[in-house]
Amino acid sequence: MRKVFPKIRYASIGELSIAYQVWGEADNVLVYVPGIVSHLEVTLEIKGYVKWIENLSKNFKVIIFDKCIDGFFAYRKFNVFIGA
Repeated sequence: MRKVFPKIRYASIGELSIAYQVWGEADNVLVYVPGIVSHLEVTLEIKGYVKWIENLSKNFKVIIFDKCIDGFFAYRKFNVFIGA
């Protein structure tokens, strides 16, 4: 049986689009900022990752965004920097 994961949504401003997922429905919100590189679909294949997110989403609405356009490329193309 295949697991069903939250739908990937997109927030857009002009030409810039950022993919994100929302896990859980709690009142408290936790925004998870991935490491240097992320990919919402690929990270679901990492051993233990889904269980970890599911556990967090029992107490929080967890918002995870995809940092696939990060750093220098985003700065040059969109004149923005998405990062820590």
